[in-house]
Amino acid sequence: MNFFVAVLLSILISSVPAYAFHNTFTASKDLTYDGEPEQIVYEVSGKSWEQPVSWSFTVYNGGRKIFRRAVLNDDNRLHYDDAGCVENCTGLVACRKEWFLHQAFPAMIVTVAPDEIERRDTLVAVYQRQAPDFYRTQLGLSENDAHSSVDRLATFLESREITGFCLPKSPVEFGALMVYDRFQQQFVRFYHP
Repeated sequence: MNFFVAVLLSILISSVPAYAFHNTFTASKDLTYDGEPEQIVYEVSGKSWEQPVSWSFTVYNGGRKIFRRAVLNDDNRLHYDDAGCVENCTGLVACRKEWFLHQAFPAMIVTVAPDEIERRDTLVAVYQRQAPDFYRTQLGLSENDAHSSVDRLATFLESREITGFCLPKSPVEFGALMVYDRFQQQFVRFYHP
């Protein structure tokens, strides 16, 4: 009986491709403005670099998951094959590896220091113009409550570092900058070009 189990295990192990990968990257950053850093976990996995890659971005606050985005089978071949879309590489496999293992995660975490006055002012102005609609449609707030909530967060961030994240749709296109609204206790769309 042990011989058959050993043969079965051998067959199963040999059928798992040697090129399968799963990489995990972590960072700590106070995204919720509570004085304690959140654990940010980025994972990338796939059967091979020639095939579509899956990735996820998760934020934990005190061990509790407060945000997660998972993208399965990201197969944006155009940007990985197109010269110049991903720096420091040539070809599909090299560019996928370079993007997913070295460039994507650092690019996702966004920090705007208090002394970056022009950048801060631009982001806050766009937030105050765009966010009320988000607060009404996504959070279900009334017109007055949406404007009050937006103004409250803008005032809170006046002299603080703005921290958030921006998740990519491709190496050359990122989604909205998401910032934690401590008054609504969730991440909200802070800036979308």
